[in-house]
Amino acid sequence: MAAAAAADAGAHPRRPVHLLRCEAVELRGASAPGAVTVESWVVRRTGATVTMAVLATAAQPGGGARIAGSGRFTFTRYTAETKEQPA
Repeated sequence: MAAAAAADAGAHPRRPVHLLRCEAVELRGASAPGAVTVESWVVRRTGATVTMAVLATAAQPGGGARIAGSGRFTFTRYTAETKEQPA
């Protein structure tokens, strides 16, 4: 889920993102083998960080879908201003 969120958060190839923190994650698992669909949304964006909410759903054997996991991740975009300064 974090990788899917990172791909969406770092849509600009010249400004890669790095995971800063995982604020919440819950994995429930899928009830049947098969594909899991992962969706992510921007919750908050600042100059240096992007917080993404992620939802994973899995198909159920009898039809429909159920939540397989959810999470909230914050990524940082390293720029000249946010790189570590020498101590």
